[in-house]
Amino acid sequence: MRALPAWLAPLLETKFSEAYPEHPGVIRLMRNFGCNFFYTSCTGCALYFGCLPDHAGHQLIQIRKLSSHYVVKVAEIEHLLSLSLVQTYLINSEPAMFLDKPKITGQGKLGASRCEECNWGLQDAGCLFCSIR
Repeated sequence: MRALPAWLAPLLETKFSEAYPEHPGVIRLMRNFGCNFFYTSCTGCALYFGCLPDHAGHQLIQIRKLSSHYVVKVAEIEHLLSLSLVQTYLINSEPAMFLDKPKITGQGKLGASRCEECNWGLQDAGCLFCSIR
């Protein structure tokens, strides 16, 4: 089994809706845009759009919020992780994955299979997990 990348645990522990400590004056802007970027190569924390120029050339992942779930587009992360066993969902016509298990009570709809970690119903029988976590 391969070792997990060093940036994965910080990504999964990041609170993307929290204030950005490096720029407390951008709270008003964050309500509109949020700290929804994560660099796998340097920071290990959420960044807002105003920080992007300071990290030009670094590996960027944009985190999106769908209802109460944080998701990442498969195209932005597939070259960094093996994701073949994680359920994908179409979001704006693009495949995406949940960062964490669904925050909904119950076990979801009956699906082709169940998540091995939380027993959530999965749509694709070839998948074993509902999220990257």
